[in-house]
Amino acid sequence: RYARTEINKIEGLYAFGKELIDNEGIYDFDETKLGIKVSNLGITGFDVYGILRDEYNIQVEFGDINNILALITIGDNKKTVDRLIEALKDISQKYKSDNKIKSYIDLIEHNVVISPRQAFYNKKEVVKLEDSVDRTCGEHIMVYPPGIPIVTPGEIITHEMMKYIQFLKKQDVSLTG
Repeated sequence: RYARTEINKIEGLYAFGKELIDNEGIYDFDETKLGIKVSNLGITGFDVYGILRDEYNIQVEFGDINNILALITIGDNKKTVDRLIEALKDISQKYKSDNKIKSYIDLIEHNVVISPRQAFYNKKEVVKLEDSVDRTCGEHIMVYPPGIPIVTPGEIITHEMMKYIQFLKKQDVSLTG
């Protein structure tokens, strides 16, 4: 709670918490997970993840387009939490820009044309990403972490999915599939 209060004082950051309960289907909230929206800094969560790791020797759980996730564990204390807060203050001052981060949250309409099992076990053909649009996917395509599929076997790959995957490739994230 202390970390959320302090992070929410930093320009461009929002550490979400229990205020989300009863909002858009959110039933409860794990306070040991420190989710921080960073996209208002004008950089992605992927960027902040890397900056924290490379410049501040702080490892957070993961970053995505808009957020980072840090875990507060029994091994942490006020000193380690303050170190994260100070690093985030510094990042806000050094890296804040007027860039707009495109949100891909409602980007994809999924069209499943055959069962995932059938698609997975069918004969497959490897094609360039740019040539995959309007074709049926044969395996999961996802970023890890968090490991949530962008496309699953049996779905038609759309132009929006292809563009999103191209964006992710530029972020130098771990893509599988």
